Amino acid sequence: MFSIYIVFVSFKSPCPPFMETSIGPVLICASWILSQSIFMRVRCIISTRLERFGEKVLLKSGFLTLLGEVVGGILIFIVVEKFRIFEEKPECVFDLSYCKA
Repeated sequence: MFSIYIVFVSFKSPCPPFMETSIGPVLICASWILSQSIFMRVRCIISTRLERFGEKVLLKSGFLTLLGEVVGGILIFIVVEKFRIFEEKPECVFDLSYCKA
């Protein structure tokens, strides 16, 4: 649920919802912290369950986790840099006039 909100905010950039309110930054920070906490907890649970199968299985699990992070990072880089689906904030604009257009 928190991850869906994070993706939604990124697609609405550079004018995310609640940008002009004080709750916007708090909501996005809380979403990041909670989603990463949930992912970390799930990884710990999986590692704890795999522990009974031995050290080699844990090593393979760690390798696959890192491989997934690298592949995910490369895919996100390609999507952001090559396909340009996100918009940049105009330079030297300090008010929110570009969001109202």
